[in-house]
Amino acid sequence: IALAAGDGNAAAEDLAWTAIYLRYAPGIIAVVHEASESGQRLDRARSYASDAAAEATIAVADACGLVEDDPRSTGLIERALNLAREAGRPLVESLACDQRCVYHLRRAEYASAIEACRLRGALLDRVALDASSAFQFNDHLLMACGVHLAAGHLREAALYADRLAELDCYRDYPHPALARRIKVDAMAGDFDAAAARGERFLAAWERAGRPVSATMNVSAYAMAMVHGLLGDDAKRA
Repeated sequence: IALAAGDGNAAAEDLAWTAIYLRYAPGIIAVVHEASESGQRLDRARSYASDAAAEATIAVADACGLVEDDPRSTGLIERALNLAREAGRPLVESLACDQRCVYHLRRAEYASAIEACRLRGALLDRVALDASSAFQFNDHLLMACGVHLAAGHLREAALYADRLAELDCYRDYPHPALARRIKVDAMAGDFDAAAARGERFLAAWERAGRPVSATMNVSAYAMAMVHGLLGDDAKRA
């Protein structure tokens, strides 16, 4: 549609966004794509791009495609952040902040990872929650919960988990959001709260068709730990 309207930069941004999600969140895409497809889409995006917004989105897609120990990580992430900021694209800058967070997490630099979460939250405070931004809000809150939990900041982790559960997308099936709060309750020793949320988690998960999701397996182990410590072997199983 963008190309038909003669808007090459809009087409470049759209292509770059598809490349971002192919690299950044393949688990939300129903069809498995070839690993080379994101690069092919980015090559097309570059051929159409001529403004700062398109260049910023392409830069973030480049950063999302890096392997863990790539020595170019810092430079590409900071370039993407700067380009997105200059172009006035808060959603693109938000994703760049997340890449910065991941970079620090892999190196156990928790204070820097938390700061990246804080910056991302400040960016999203300027954005309306709608279909184009909802995944970013979801991803920010669950990531911030996990980062603060890893750092031992349990109160902050609980606050992020509760904000996650308030998102409209969890109204009917709250188990992915409950999964985050369960981990916090378990680590905080609030076993009664964990057990109560665990029952709601299980009911929602079964209502959703018992989907398999690697992002929720730690929560299942946390519930098993809680029931084991409470001496309930049946529920632990």
